[in-house]
Parts: sequence; structure tokens; C-alpha cells
Amino acid sequence: MDDLSTSKQREAGIREALVQLLSMLWDREVDYLIVGGLAAIAHGAWRPLNDIDLLVPESDLHEIAREWQAYQSKPLDRHVGGQWDVVYAQFVIEGIVIEIGSASDTYIQRADTGQWHPLEVDLAQYELREPFDLRMKVMPRRELIQYKQLLDRAVDRDDLWMLAQAEPAISRQG
Repeated sequence: MDDLSTSKQREAGIREALVQLLSMLWDREVDYLIVGGLAAIAHGAWRPLNDIDLLVPESDLHEIAREWQAYQSKPLDRHVGGQWDVVYAQFVIEGIVIEIGSASDTYIQRADTGQWHPLEVDLAQYELREPFDLRMKVMPRRELIQYKQLLDRAVDRDDLWMLAQAEPAISRQG
């Protein structure tokens, strides 16, 4: 299989995983916020997607973990490491990793000082975007830039460069 076929298969897997994820969130009326690489792509970055990251209310997270137990690859628990201190569960659908974390009591480690910084997320503040031709609630551009500046990993620096090149699109607030 050539690289183009592999890329198209991966994109189809991402889209199918997103369809299942967004359908579940919609059916359960779960507030959510897409963060990380998918949010960067939604705001104009152009890079392969590593995984799908989103935040939800912790009370919904427990229900999601029970409902999606068959897809679970990491159990719901507090995970500390890699600049994160967050309650989350990891799932795999269509070969795509989906990490669903708690929107509260979540911390990221600042790259510049090593200090833990609370990730303050308001699920009511989002921008509607359509990556992969699917409408979803995405972390606002300004907050995404701040978040990526704090983490300051190589992928974050790449995303920040690409976001600076991309035209800011008109957003609709929820």
C-alpha cells in the first residue's frame, strides 16, 4: 500500500471515529471541548493528527467510560506525566486514539518554569469548526495558543507556527 492510500485510510478512520464520538456526545447531551492537535487543525494547522483530545464534565466522563468500555485502552483514572495531571480515559476506535479528560481539576506543566498550571476551561466558550467536514465545538483560538505556549513541546511550537500562518477564521461563539 502506498503512502497516499495509507493517508486516505487514516483520514477515513479519523472521520469515522469522530462520527462515533460526536454522535455519542450528541445523544448523551454532553458538553465537550475539542483541544490539542485536532483543535489546532480546526484553526488552520496542517499536520497529521496523532490522536483526538477532548474535555468533558467529570460526571459525564464516568458515564462515557462505562458506555465505551469495549473501546477502552486506558482505564479512567488520574494520570500524571508528560506535562499532564488529568483524570482521563483512553479509547481506540477505527485505530484512532481518543483521549477524553475531565474539564475540571486538570493541570499542565509549564515548560518554562516546570510549575503546574491549572487548565481553566469553560465548556460554554467554544468556536464551531468543521475539521474533517464535521461540525464540532473547539477550544477558542486565543485559549489554544496560550495552552500550546505553556506546554511548548516541539509539536506545540509547530502548531503555533502554522496557526500564525493561517488566516483567523470568523468564529461563532456557543
